[in-house]
Amino acid sequence: MIHFEGFDAKSWHKIVTLFAPGLASRPPNERALRERTPGGLLVIVYRGDQVRAAIHSHRGRCALDEWRGVESIPKLAEQFDARFAIAIEDGAVELMLDRWGARVDPDEPAREAWLLLVDAVREVVDEKKLYFWPDLVPGGVPRPTRAVIDAAAELILPAGKAAFALLFRDDATLDAAIVVARPVGAPFTVYGAEKIVASVGALTGDPRRDTPLVRAWIERELGPVHFGAHTRSSTLESLLRSEQAGAWSRAFNEGQLKIDPTPPWVVAALGADVARSALALARGALGSLMDRVAPALESATRVASARATLSGLLGLDVGSVLGSVLRRSGTSATTTDDDSD
Repeated sequence: MIHFEGFDAKSWHKIVTLFAPGLASRPPNERALRERTPGGLLVIVYRGDQVRAAIHSHRGRCALDEWRGVESIPKLAEQFDARFAIAIEDGAVELMLDRWGARVDPDEPAREAWLLLVDAVREVVDEKKLYFWPDLVPGGVPRPTRAVIDAAAELILPAGKAAFALLFRDDATLDAAIVVARPVGAPFTVYGAEKIVASVGALTGDPRRDTPLVRAWIERELGPVHFGAHTRSSTLESLLRSEQAGAWSRAFNEGQLKIDPTPPWVVAALGADVARSALALARGALGSLMDRVAPALESATRVASARATLSGLLGLDVGSVLGSVLRRSGTSATTTDDDSD
């Protein structure tokens, strides 16, 4: 379980739109505009050559005239300007939930229940009853075990420690803030901007002032700080969507992204980013010769960071998948004071 505290509507809006901009809430006067905006998710429920229901996240129910089975999903997504599509065979959701419910043990930790849900989803996908378009996760990625999940949690935020992130608009006003604490033997606790500002006072956008204030409060009330970040929302949004190797390490070196403390997994991730950037530059300089050497160098980079980064532990490049989703979303998460009113 995770305990949340200190989140108002604007705080939730910002967190959601950073990582799932297509789910952003909008005021009533923007609903008509949203219906005309490209993007969104198309959900199709079908049985054989018949569509039972089709719903677009921007436009509501849709009439599909060109359904020719799952092979037509990309064409239909293009027709309705959807960036993502899910096709579900009629009854597949009930089957998936039945299998999940039969396996869940109420006495097991919550993470085990989520892993069992992943198993049920993958089975339905393997049985060709559920399709995702585009397929952003590479095939053959193993399902993480409880040991892997525990190791990932311990890597990112060890028990007894806390982490924070502060995001500011370009005018230095606070846009979003979050603190995550992991008490020993207790659930994660997540605090939003309301709680943070109430505890430390107004933040100014100056990391030399804000970071020590927030860190002092956390260490006084919650425990030692393992990771802290301070940046502009626009910088983070750009980095999350960037395909350019070395973008994260460059932002860190140029002071656009302040990270203090800097735990080993951040150092390893930034080092891997530098290595990818160097490989890209070498390819440009050495041409075909580098093409012969690059696979061995890339393999060495992956092995070196395998146990020091989240992607290495999970066997999946989490940043690449997230970046692909956000780039396809085509929507910036930048908000104004009135966005969630």
